[in-house]
Amino acid sequence: MSGSRVPIANHISQELLNKNPTILDHVNDSFDLDYDAITLPFTKPSWKARWQRYCVANEDDVKKGRARSSYIAGKSENVVQDRQTAKEAEVWRLTRVYDKGEVNVSKLDECESVVAFASDWLELDSPDEGIRFDSEMALKQEVAYASYLSLHTLILPAPRNRKFIADYARSVMAALDNTTYLQLSVVIPVSDPAELEQSETASPALSEFKGDPSSTWEAWDAIRTLCDYSPRLGLALDLSQPLPPPSALKRWSSEPTRQIIIPANAFVGNAKGYPVLSKPCQEFIKEQMKTLPTIILTETFDGIHKSGGSKAYVQYLRYMEKQSSDSATSVENFASGYMDWLQAPLQPLLDNLDSTTYEIFEKDPVKYQKYEQAAYLALLDREPNSLTRIAVVGAGRGPLVQGAINAVDAAGEGRRIHIMAIEKNPNACVTLQGRMDEWNESKTATVELVFGDMRIIELEEEQKNDILISELLGSFGDNELSPECLDGAMRLLKPYGVSIPSYYTSYVAPLSSSKLYNEVMHMGDAKSAEMPYVVMFQAVNILSSQDKEKNRKAVQQCWSYKHPSKYEFVMDRNGNPMSNYHNTRAAHLTFSIPHAGVLHGLAGYFEAHLYGNVWLSTHPERYDQEMLSWFPIYFPINMGVYLPTRSEVDVHLWRLTDNKKVWFEWSVEVFVIIDGNRVKINQSKLHNHDAKHNRIEL
Repeated sequence: MSGSRVPIANHISQELLNKNPTILDHVNDSFDLDYDAITLPFTKPSWKARWQRYCVANEDDVKKGRARSSYIAGKSENVVQDRQTAKEAEVWRLTRVYDKGEVNVSKLDECESVVAFASDWLELDSPDEGIRFDSEMALKQEVAYASYLSLHTLILPAPRNRKFIADYARSVMAALDNTTYLQLSVVIPVSDPAELEQSETASPALSEFKGDPSSTWEAWDAIRTLCDYSPRLGLALDLSQPLPPPSALKRWSSEPTRQIIIPANAFVGNAKGYPVLSKPCQEFIKEQMKTLPTIILTETFDGIHKSGGSKAYVQYLRYMEKQSSDSATSVENFASGYMDWLQAPLQPLLDNLDSTTYEIFEKDPVKYQKYEQAAYLALLDREPNSLTRIAVVGAGRGPLVQGAINAVDAAGEGRRIHIMAIEKNPNACVTLQGRMDEWNESKTATVELVFGDMRIIELEEEQKNDILISELLGSFGDNELSPECLDGAMRLLKPYGVSIPSYYTSYVAPLSSSKLYNEVMHMGDAKSAEMPYVVMFQAVNILSSQDKEKNRKAVQQCWSYKHPSKYEFVMDRNGNPMSNYHNTRAAHLTFSIPHAGVLHGLAGYFEAHLYGNVWLSTHPERYDQEMLSWFPIYFPINMGVYLPTRSEVDVHLWRLTDNKKVWFEWSVEVFVIIDGNRVKINQSKLHNHDAKHNRIEL
């Protein structure tokens, strides 16, 4: 597969393999139908028969699920033992060798485009411990043989018995330990078949979901947690059953879904008899396609739909893929290489940005347009035929300067501006000098360049400005020290001058993401889990939802900053704050959790009011999908915190300072409601206490 094409695999059943055992024939036929790979059962029924002969007593006991090992332990009424078979079984347990006729794949050149299903009769969670242990041995044998053939992925059968899920997970972990590169995926139904109400002839796509939407996810969570979030363990999500409600379905977006299994009977026939997916299923698949899981189509040769034949299913998915690609936003196209990639937030006050970073930010089609609109509205509020002094603090390579010039040209009516472009980065000042001649050719604007830190520059009274424009906002609003910088820069304003932005607010929500959690925990450094990151979220689920009864939102406000704010702190003789303690903040928020999940951290956003009716926002319910400049911020939790269905999570978040630095601290607590009382059941540690692992230097 090349580029961003979604891999689609054609499942070849044992029946088809019996008719034609040549794997490459099936691969080539599937390529002709526009598939990228095939899936098939790894072993043949003959291996199942031999294993059962070794490990299960007789046909009656096979049906009862009794293992031969239980008989040897004296737990059975049947004392007749086939000693020769018992001896052969022990030899197998020691050597674990296949006969050639027991496997469907035997050559290396057959494996390049093959994803294999492990034996679906393996019972790693059987009530009988003998069957469990012998199933584990059989799994290790399949894993060893798959590794020998350099198969990339082996898909394990779904767990059957919740009571013995720990046995299942332990066997999977043992299999992972027995191989270095092989990826394992666990089949997990999207909903629990035992909880459905449907007729025998109803299509799963049309059945009504009646069950607990958390039950199958709970099984998956138990397995991956006991396997210590192994990066080689993935999820094969089986859509054979009806989809749960959207609020529960989105939970799978945060899991490592490597495969999605779609049987032909999950499709419904349209008016012409061609197979299509239901609207909810379409939306789910389109969302999942962004992470490029392998979509496995099964039963496509069974003639379930009257039109289109077996190729109609893959054609429909290719059509959906094209629709999804065509509807991608500018942000999704721009950030395609940055999705779920952890980046340390910039510290532009401490570090001088390079020209490439400036150029990336300047490509934003929305941000500078909105700044220009805000400057235009601010100038309209000034008298015609007047001179307005504007300070652009943190001028960078000059996009805000150019925006202000465009704004005064649009405002017209004899308005003129003088721009003081202030920049502390000596390298960026070279670029600014190169643009001065161009800017000063304007008939409505003059520009002067001032090199230095906006917090300490001194101006005479007549040099002070009517408007101050800055772009110091970080992913959380204040995390790049906008409050501290603008506190000092307010001295550059006249008494009734205005700031663009005038105020900004930080927001937070509890987040689940196996991928982000894995990335953080496998960095191998304790501080990695106690520092914030800038991330373009993709494989992420916001765990909270709106709770109208308790007046809670899914994403909640932490705190705000307003500029000018000189009346909110004590100033020294130079007009600067005597200390920075007025910029400390604390938030204590309670979120409602409708469905069970694991909390892996906090998602942070911001909104900023520029001027008039002009806003910038990364809030997930109000953000501009074309804006590129800010990704959300991620505050990780150093261990996954389980949240039960209908629980509550209290989020505690602080922004602290000691006049030399600024830092964030955070923690969470989990509660359930029992008889009307909140009962605490879990909590995290306090992260980054006293800036131990992360700080933003003043």
